[in-house]
Amino acid sequence: MTDRRVNRTKRQIKKALINLLSKKELSRITVSEITNLADIGRGTFYTHYQDIYDLYHSLINELAKDLLNIFSKYYSQATKDNNFIPLFQALSDYISTQQDLLTMLASKQNSELTISYLQDRFKHELVNYDNSTGLEQIIGNIYGVAGIFIDWLQGKIKASPEELGEAIGKFANKYWIID
Repeated sequence: MTDRRVNRTKRQIKKALINLLSKKELSRITVSEITNLADIGRGTFYTHYQDIYDLYHSLINELAKDLLNIFSKYYSQATKDNNFIPLFQALSDYISTQQDLLTMLASKQNSELTISYLQDRFKHELVNYDNSTGLEQIIGNIYGVAGIFIDWLQGKIKASPEELGEAIGKFANKYWIID
């Protein structure tokens, strides 16, 4: 079991990174800025993370883990029933709860690194999740949906989380053919 102090310190560090990412790109952030904002020493930072990119990947991994948990919970039933609406409503709901963070991560200054990392993570997980002949199609579908969510986070699509989830789910019901 992890010590509460360790969890609190990691939250402070991540919060500092998120705050700084809202102002500038990752490559321009220093460990000193993070430690000053988090009110910790440099040694404490390096106790938990190798560098800023390790911290960034930890943050992204938490998001990816949550998204993959939702996917795993709903995907099998969705393919069995050919009803993807519950899956995409659950994803939309989660994304809306993380909207500020995800919007910042999907911003122009951070999006390439974030999207590339998440795509690699999802591709790896999906390969392990489903070895069916339709895997390439599943991966393509997920990447397409990721683009829709990014457009939504960037304000290019105006819809509530419920409306977006339902619309994507209806589209998937109609056009996704999973072998």
